[in-house]
Amino acid sequence: MLRFLMLVSLLGLGSGCAMTGVNLTHGPALITVYKDSGGLGHPTKHKKTGKACSYNILGFLAVGDGSIQAAKTRGGVAVVSHFDKHLYNFLLFGKACTVVYGS
Repeated sequence: MLRFLMLVSLLGLGSGCAMTGVNLTHGPALITVYKDSGGLGHPTKHKKTGKACSYNILGFLAVGDGSIQAAKTRGGVAVVSHFDKHLYNFLLFGKACTVVYGS
């Protein structure tokens, strides 16, 4: 029984790690390229831009910080007028980037 529980927990852990950072916006696919406007108002003339990305390798390793806050910090943006999300998946590699615009 203990072996069975260990096997089930490892499979559950493995599947959870495999899904961390994988961007399945349009369902599973070998190659995905997707861009989405964030919806924080309408694009205006912006003075500053910041970009932050997170990566997924082989479905088991997810690294990086692709949050709006990280993008603001990297670009020196104090007030965000709008943001975009860019998702790229190619086989077992995934990249999710957030680009913020503002002043």
